[in-house]
Amino acid sequence: MSETKSDSYEAVAYLEADAAERFKEFLIYSGIKDVSTKKNPDNDTYSVGIPSNDFEKASNLYHVFCENELENNNDDSSSSDLSDDFISSGGNLYESSSDKYKDNLSSAITFFVCGGIGIVILLLNYFGIIHLVDKSSSSFILINVILALLFIAFIAIGLWSLKYSKNIKASADNDNKVSKEIFDWLENNITAGDIEASYNNDIPEEMKYFSRSSYVKDQISSNFPDCQEELKESISDSYIEKLFN
Repeated sequence: MSETKSDSYEAVAYLEADAAERFKEFLIYSGIKDVSTKKNPDNDTYSVGIPSNDFEKASNLYHVFCENELENNNDDSSSSDLSDDFISSGGNLYESSSDKYKDNLSSAITFFVCGGIGIVILLLNYFGIIHLVDKSSSSFILINVILALLFIAFIAIGLWSLKYSKNIKASADNDNKVSKEIFDWLENNITAGDIEASYNNDIPEEMKYFSRSSYVKDQISSNFPDCQEELKESISDSYIEKLFN
């Protein structure tokens, strides 16, 4: 395969020649026109690079590319390598408000527990029930003050995280309501046949995903103009996954 300059590009994947060429074509078809390829001097793989401002989009495209490669080459051992490459590339995918709420609530509980246990241990040590730092030690007060401040900070962070979690939960409830409303509308109005009829089917299999996604997102935008782009993309992905996988 031909090589293009890649010194000023950020590598999004390392693939064998044929796979690298297919991925490059996939990126160009999907709207990333500036794509480079370069053979690695230490092995037979090629790096596929893009400008840093397109890295997040390219990483998500690589996820789609890998899934299609795995489907099309289920018995080919190199497919596992593609999946491993994606994992190591750190593709960024949409995180729902519900997931953010769960993560933040978990962090709040962790800080509360650590801070609370720390304060209890300090009190037990102060009253002589346990003996971690002897009261006669010249550093007793300093150590206790430092540890107390640390554990109080943990509790304060836990309180802040809990308060922030409440705000995220409100957003999550709204996202879930909107997602259900849009998904129900798609099921009642958009069929697999409608999606397949919206584009030219004589294209590589891995490129069909974005043609399908583009059509579904256009329909969502037309009927739900206030839907946020990230939520729209997440709903579109879920609906396409349900219809075609």
